[in-house]
Amino acid sequence: GDTEETLTAAAQATEDLVPCVAITSGGKLGGRYRDMGVPVIDLPPGLQPRAALLRLLVPLVVTLDRVGVIPSADADLDDARASVVRAVAEWGPDVPTERNPAKRLAFDLLDTVPVFWGAEATAPMAQRFKGQVNENAKVPAYWGVVPEVNHNEICGFEGMGAFGSLCRLVFLRDPRQHRQVGRRFTLTRRLVEPDVGGVIEIEARGETPLGRLVDLVMLADYATLYLAALRGVDPGPVEAIGRLKEMLTTERA
Repeated sequence: GDTEETLTAAAQATEDLVPCVAITSGGKLGGRYRDMGVPVIDLPPGLQPRAALLRLLVPLVVTLDRVGVIPSADADLDDARASVVRAVAEWGPDVPTERNPAKRLAFDLLDTVPVFWGAEATAPMAQRFKGQVNENAKVPAYWGVVPEVNHNEICGFEGMGAFGSLCRLVFLRDPRQHRQVGRRFTLTRRLVEPDVGGVIEIEARGETPLGRLVDLVMLADYATLYLAALRGVDPGPVEAIGRLKEMLTTERA
């Protein structure tokens, strides 16, 4: 509710008389919209934004459903709920490493620089995975989207040099992806695999797009928290972001 980009978008929306709903845990967004008579859906406060993704996502989906912007989301929400339950059962901390894909993924990413590639429905999850590695594990990571990376980024793999052995290329695949997208993943792997330290392929599980999205959300959360534990860092604080916000407030350009 206090992020600069969000507040700017909210101000522009109200100035343009766009119908609005605020989904927020408070801050300036909730206060300003409530004063203007805009509906505000209050969320529990105190969570890091990245830890509140599902709390933000579900009210958004339900709101879009109720106002008729999207078709009924009941099946999608049920499938998403099943993804959460399955993830807790299979990837939770009590599940030993040999039977825990999230823990094994954390070990695979330890002391590497991950590069996440998605396509179609998994494209936003490539960005999410990258951000979770940055904020939770406090290490660099990068992301891209197929087929866009096929038009430019793959050329850079020829010049990997010393970075090549550190790079872990992670493909986020969807069983419902377009056939040509699947071919691009397969052929791209064949092309760039000799230039990187390894390629990891992850296929989303679920009966609906939302269910598969949440499946990858949960995997990203668990794996990056385990990666933070392996590195001996606290995944909670994001001190660099706090320092930047303070500098934006106190320092002149």
